[in-house]
Amino acid sequence: MAAFDVAQLAQEVTPYITAAIGAYGTAVLTQLEDSAADASVSYGRRTIQRMVGRRQRQEPPTPLESAIATTIAEIAANPADSDLVTLLRQEIRRAFASDPELTAEIIAWNRPPLAPSTIITASGERSLAAHTITGNIHTGDVITNLEARNQPDIPLHVTAGPHNNYIMTMIVPIEDRDPEIGPRPLGARVTVEAFTSQAVILNRMRPIVISRYRARPCYLRYRMGIPLPPRAFKTNLDEARPTLKPKENRDGPPPDFPYTVTDSGPELFLIFVESDNEVNWILELDWSSAGRSGTITIDDNGKPFHFHPGAPTIDPPQRDMPENWPVSHPRP
Repeated sequence: MAAFDVAQLAQEVTPYITAAIGAYGTAVLTQLEDSAADASVSYGRRTIQRMVGRRQRQEPPTPLESAIATTIAEIAANPADSDLVTLLRQEIRRAFASDPELTAEIIAWNRPPLAPSTIITASGERSLAAHTITGNIHTGDVITNLEARNQPDIPLHVTAGPHNNYIMTMIVPIEDRDPEIGPRPLGARVTVEAFTSQAVILNRMRPIVISRYRARPCYLRYRMGIPLPPRAFKTNLDEARPTLKPKENRDGPPPDFPYTVTDSGPELFLIFVESDNEVNWILELDWSSAGRSGTITIDDNGKPFHFHPGAPTIDPPQRDMPENWPVSHPRP
């Protein structure tokens, strides 16, 4: 499935899973079928057990399965914590992205309608919670900025592409073809602009791993360099839950999220990636403004960002040695 399809599926099944956690608590991981349970709760229980259950019980759980089980336990203990639900949705998305067989199976299941008794929570100052709203709600607030009524659904414009190191050109020889030649990928370059003069808060940005595999051999060639802008962050995509951390530079590390952007004040972010593997990955950006909020998926023009660790593992071809010879020990 495409990245946005996986995100949509995770968004759709998460309410069923949280309903099952609310009904069973941590026992949802092992609870057998309950004939008295609501159909939507049963669907959520079945989905959880399919994602965290090993086909061969003697196999240890994967890091992602362990992370999902841990988050489920945290939600059972803190059911009103919306950040934990967001984290669970991200982990579910990663599970779908890394396992096409699981994704196809979940899609094929008959999905019942959510129970009317589904718990709806609201968080934040002056927020409201309701199952269905018809007509107007008066809270005593007075809207003085009429511009907010005319804002687009998503008041942000995000442009992104690979963040490359032009000091080094990475060359990956390919059998029976010309080598892949290009700047060594260091991460992502993300520019965030607002359509409105009203501040839009960038609450959080997080990397999502789509796939990870052993890096192909390569060698490096030095070229010219570029300066390091101030909004620099780093992430290790080998972690079970990758996060962004401010990256030190000549002026010290930049401030951490949240940031604020307006139509006259955009932000530019450089994301530096660390990994021992080749990784396909994307970013998610949480935003909020004027009582609204959402999440934007950031990728490289419709496809995941790609990272290669770039550690030289072969010697460059010599004039009298046209072949690439493996290096006995990879050099840093």
